[in-house]
Amino acid sequence: MEQNMEADMLCAFCGVSFDRNALNVALGSGICAGCVERLHDRNTTDAPPTPAAWRYDIAPLDELIGLLAPVLGVGEQTTAAAFEAIRVLRARGASWTDIGGAVGLSRQAAWARYAYRL
Repeated sequence: MEQNMEADMLCAFCGVSFDRNALNVALGSGICAGCVERLHDRNTTDAPPTPAAWRYDIAPLDELIGLLAPVLGVGEQTTAAAFEAIRVLRARGASWTDIGGAVGLSRQAAWARYAYRL
């Protein structure tokens, strides 16, 4: 089945439909502008985020349960993309020293963390 690459896609965090051509889309997954803004605000201020969905201690349980699968899905997609990137880097001649340096690890630590899935 052929996928229409021009169609909107769903935000991996909140499920809102947004333009697939947005800058915050990579490897078939994306985050809407609203979630990007909330994440930016969360990471640049000491104040707690305002939406209840981002306050795990006060959000309704059903909302938290609803967020679990999308959040875990983003993590799985990110992990898969990272291992694919490392596989390509190794196939193209990048050393474990190069890969480890890019992620703040020694070559031995990079090999131990990533080689088993290649």
